[in-house]
Amino acid sequence: MEHSILWIYTVILFLIFIAADLLLYNKYIGDKKPSFITAATWSIIWVSIGLSFSIFIYYAYENHWFGLYLNDKKDISGTNAALTYISAFLIEESLSVDNLFVMAMIFEMFNIPVRYQHNVLYLGILGAIIFRATFIIAGIKLISLFTWTFYIFGALLLYSSYKMITQKNEDFNIKDSRIYQWIVSKFRITDKLYRNKLFVKLKDNKVYATPLFLALLAIEMSDLIFAVDSIPAVFAVTTDSYIAFTSNILAVMGLRSIYFVLAYMVLNFDYLHYSLAAILAFIGFKLIVHHWFIVPVELTLSIIVVFLLAGIIYSKIKTSKE
Repeated sequence: MEHSILWIYTVILFLIFIAADLLLYNKYIGDKKPSFITAATWSIIWVSIGLSFSIFIYYAYENHWFGLYLNDKKDISGTNAALTYISAFLIEESLSVDNLFVMAMIFEMFNIPVRYQHNVLYLGILGAIIFRATFIIAGIKLISLFTWTFYIFGALLLYSSYKMITQKNEDFNIKDSRIYQWIVSKFRITDKLYRNKLFVKLKDNKVYATPLFLALLAIEMSDLIFAVDSIPAVFAVTTDSYIAFTSNILAVMGLRSIYFVLAYMVLNFDYLHYSLAAILAFIGFKLIVHHWFIVPVELTLSIIVVFLLAGIIYSKIKTSKE
């Protein structure tokens, strides 16, 4: 009962965050492109909220508020829980950066002006939250029923790591997918944008989907693909449903602001995907060997931070030279 109350409170809190973000964003920015300062401020706020939530995690698990425990029914200290949450949050935030570059390519494919992008991003992120919450619940259920699922997830992450190294985002074209072709065949499509409308009724009294709607569907499809990597990655850190859920959702919530920060930044993250590939390979290996060797959460967090910093610093050095 206590555990259920905690989940209800958490969902309500997250809904308040989402509503506040939408209201404040529309009030102060509207259809304008956010300035770098505005986007950076919102990004810092969201990342700070995500990291600060670890304080609640610490006290909640340390004092067993709401009957919190790990899925294996063993107690977990507040420090261990907080470090586990931060590790999961950083993994999701870093993997989401690669997703943002794909979103940028999708906007370019459909020629979506910047002033309309934030509405599509908002709806896309709402969809991402729903997808990831569903995948987390289903994944934890599978793990509890079939322990060999760990090996499947581990192999999947190793394969994703290999793909990330050998393939570039430039090779990605959502228009080549069968799902996209099916959507185009089922909807009347107009090539013209009508402000921020997803559908529009034209003079023939028929409803047409706009490029904005196609961009939204493409973003949702791409997030489904990325969720296949990111959700198993969290399970390499924890199988605690509350930590997995909160770290994942809070990491996704700030993506819209981070997207515009990356659009402004001179720093080019051309080599960051190598760091992300290394992280995926590490946590995939961690999943496969977890029955024989447990990697301490402190070491996991340190390795993730080192890989991320190495990718950012190397990208900056190479970009400066070029």
